[in-house]
Amino acid sequence: MKEINNNIDENKLWRLCFPHFLPRAEAAGVFVVASSEVARKRYQDQPLSDLPLEKAQLRLELACAALWDGVKDLFLCDFFPHLLAAATDILRAVDFGDEAAGERAAQIKELVDALNECELICARLDRTAPPKPLDPAKVASLGSAEPGATAAEEEE
Repeated sequence: MKEINNNIDENKLWRLCFPHFLPRAEAAGVFVVASSEVARKRYQDQPLSDLPLEKAQLRLELACAALWDGVKDLFLCDFFPHLLAAATDILRAVDFGDEAAGERAAQIKELVDALNECELICARLDRTAPPKPLDPAKVASLGSAEPGATAAEEEE
């Protein structure tokens, strides 16, 4: 992979490209990529969730599994810090699909679409989440300001 800028590492790219999905992926923790057969069986055995994010993550996991058998020899292990790391590393291993054709190109497109879906759903969830509670110390400092005082006067 060509380096774009020495100051940009994988974590910065994740924060820039997936600002809403990254915190959830990190919170979920370590992700182990299964072969497509094992992944399909595992998900056939458990009930399908009605939650859009869980469905999107399932789609992403299955997309990773579909490509894993073809790239697993490029990796030292089958576990990653989180699902987003697995998906982006697999995408990088297939060279972002630049020269892929046929079924392989369709699998890569599915991985990209699943990643985008996860980010969009997380962004939607973040926008509809209730506002975070105010910091009591900040509220107290705002309440102690004299009526009619300007921000510059309060700082002095």
